[in-house]
Amino acid sequence: MAGMHGYEHICNDTKIDIAKYKATLNASSFSDEEIKKLWEFYVSRSPAEQSSQSISLTNYGWENNNNRENGLPVLEKKLIEAADNISLCFVRARTIKDTLSAMDLANDTICSCHARGVLMQEFTYQHDENESVRVDSKESRVRCLFRHIRNAFAHGNTYLLPNGMMLFEDKESGSTGKVSARILMPQAALLTWITIVDREHVLPKAT
Repeated sequence: MAGMHGYEHICNDTKIDIAKYKATLNASSFSDEEIKKLWEFYVSRSPAEQSSQSISLTNYGWENNNNRENGLPVLEKKLIEAADNISLCFVRARTIKDTLSAMDLANDTICSCHARGVLMQEFTYQHDENESVRVDSKESRVRCLFRHIRNAFAHGNTYLLPNGMMLFEDKESGSTGKVSARILMPQAALLTWITIVDREHVLPKAT
């Protein structure tokens, strides 16, 4: 099977072995206050809305529509730009292994210089008696992004690379442990993203 059309990463930069850089936020250069803020936003009160303490994107001031001022496509564009124009591929399928391979994110030895990600997006499909199939998203692309980042943080599947980049890895639960996302982005963008999302300043202040 082929990966998602139009998503391929080819470069001549030296690849690194990421395995030895697996570490939590406590090993990062973030201050204690920044670590608390990152954990609060991406895990405890994640926009992915996976816990009772979560704060929805709507409460943050973003609407689940195509509004040109506060719709999710606007938010996604701002997030992408703030993370070195990260290339994000959202895949509505049962596997993302071929797209991960095409984007040079499948192995432990990867290019660590260019921001990019491949994410499995939750979906349903419907078919009729003419064998026509329609695929529907069960979550927005932005929620998908924050869900995978939240899971990577919570399960300790984060890699702090020496060039200031950070790799998030999420895996499906169960015996297979199949990779459901890998996201490589600048560590500094994590703080910028909080500012972008929290346009209504509803996130509790760190104490």
